[in-house]
Amino acid sequence: ARPRGQAAFLALNIGSGYRASPLNEQVEDRFYSLRDYGLFTKRTQAEYNAWTPLTDGGLLDVSTNIAPTLPSGSVGWKIALPRSGEKVLAEPRTFGNVIYFPTFTPDVSGAGASCTPRQGTNRLFAVNLFDGSPSNNRDAGVTPVPADRETALAQGGISPEAVFLFP
Repeated sequence: ARPRGQAAFLALNIGSGYRASPLNEQVEDRFYSLRDYGLFTKRTQAEYNAWTPLTDGGLLDVSTNIAPTLPSGSVGWKIALPRSGEKVLAEPRTFGNVIYFPTFTPDVSGAGASCTPRQGTNRLFAVNLFDGSPSNNRDAGVTPVPADRETALAQGGISPEAVFLFP
């Protein structure tokens, strides 16, 4: 990817979530977009040894910022998923510089009924690859908010990854 006027990079987009435990509400999951500016750069062993590992704290948190400005050379950004127990359980897809990723949030109201399976809510996030901002202003002209990043899906179970169809 290449933002206008900046260096090209390879983006690695990944969400956290443990698919084997979709009802867990104790972990605060996130979505990350990491950048590698030197993908095809040949490095020496000394350069690899001197490389500083990327940490969660080194990423710009854009969770509540709908118009973030990432500095040139930024290593990436992250979004803390807004609901308790919300997690990414399917791989993200990128098309037209927009990242699409589904999330699943367990329904806490079903916790008391032991014979009734707990359900949850699926959402599809659509965010700008370059800065994590909403790809659309979903409330039509009103000031954009973090909720503009997502759309609730009317689907039971755990939704799969986004699929693009070209008829």
